[in-house]
Amino acid sequence: MTNLPDPGVLIPAVMRQVQILAYAVVASDGTEWSLLLGPALAATQPHLLPGDLVAVQDALIVGHWPRGVALRAGPDGWTVRLGNKRTVTAVPNSAGLGPDPLHTGDPVWVAPSEILARAWPWYEPQPLRPALAARLAELLPTL
Repeated sequence: MTNLPDPGVLIPAVMRQVQILAYAVVASDGTEWSLLLGPALAATQPHLLPGDLVAVQDALIVGHWPRGVALRAGPDGWTVRLGNKRTVTAVPNSAGLGPDPLHTGDPVWVAPSEILARAWPWYEPQPLRPALAARLAELLPTL
């Protein structure tokens, strides 16, 4: 695990594993950290699973969005099965997904009512669209 970046910077990362008292996460550049939850997020008692998207700021996990699988498109959006086996209906965020259409079976990261972006194919760090980082920053105060 390496040193964290400058304080105040919001970094999207992916949950790699739950540790005894912390969470191992990996950023898009492959940097790995072992982190605790921030106080506001910890108060919600989230259930983080490997593959979930998190926001890291000031050496803490301050946001969490589950990984899911796109099942089918419908009039209200896509039905997505989350890692906890629950299903939700979410509208795709075109800025986070980019120009390629969403397909059944695509892994995605989901906010309560929107598909934020395609998820990495398990722990293989990939560059994240700037639009995703901006959207996560918008969502943080509402968590």
